[in-house]
Amino acid sequence: MSKHAKADDKERQRYIESFRIRILRYTNADVYDDIDGVIKQIAFEIKKI
Repeated sequence: MSKHAKADDKERQRYIESFRIRILRYTNADVYDDIDGVIKQIAFEIKKI
């Protein structure tokens, strides 16, 4: 990912988070290799709401 793309991504994330929306990021490897862990983490974050 280029520096420009990373900067755009951070700006977009700040904008989305300004609406009190939390962004969770997972690598493709996390999703493919540990989907149960990813789901557990998402469920944990939802319970905090």
